[in-house]
Amino acid sequence: MNRSNIIFILVTALLVLQLIQHYFFSGAQ
Repeated sequence: MNRSNIIFILVTALLVLQLIQHYFFSGAQ
């Protein structure tokens, strides 16, 4: 695991979490 790979995974996880929260809150309303 390179540092670049870890950063890429963290950024991807953050983007996925934001997308999930966006769809969850928009769906809840």
